[in-house]
Amino acid sequence: MVVLRCRHPLSELPRLREAMGERSLPVLLVCPTADTEQVTTALKLGAIGYLVDGDISSRALTIAATSAAEGHTCLSPTASSALQKGVSPGFGPVGDEARLRMALSPREREVMDLLASGFGVAEIGQRLSLTRKTVRNYLTSVYSKLGISNRTSAVLLWLGAKEPPTHGGSAPPG
Repeated sequence: MVVLRCRHPLSELPRLREAMGERSLPVLLVCPTADTEQVTTALKLGAIGYLVDGDISSRALTIAATSAAEGHTCLSPTASSALQKGVSPGFGPVGDEARLRMALSPREREVMDLLASGFGVAEIGQRLSLTRKTVRNYLTSVYSKLGISNRTSAVLLWLGAKEPPTHGGSAPPG
């Protein structure tokens, strides 16, 4: 796993991916700022998490790095807020959001709402009075229903991003 601390993640993340070549390691970004475009694009470019300097403690960074190494999406509160601000309720063709939400059970929707707000499995379990295993089972069901394979894709889809992130090593065109 790679923790990339940088000022310009949209230029530095593609360079890191290119330098990694065929190796596909999770990348956790730690940046001084977060705006909607920056966070969304970084996740689409394959970052597994986005943390804002000063937004988290060293203990929270350790927990985020461990979670990211296990494949979990990690967002600091500021990054989560930036991501949510960029999502308008009326994305895509009429009815897409409703169809997405209706594909899930009420409990799965609760789990996704908390996941998209930046909560991890343990915190979701505490808030919903569920065990970690039960939360993971709900997430597995959600992934299957939405045709995705990871939390980052689930959060982006849930919040209205049109494309799931790619995890390839190539830089974006342009």
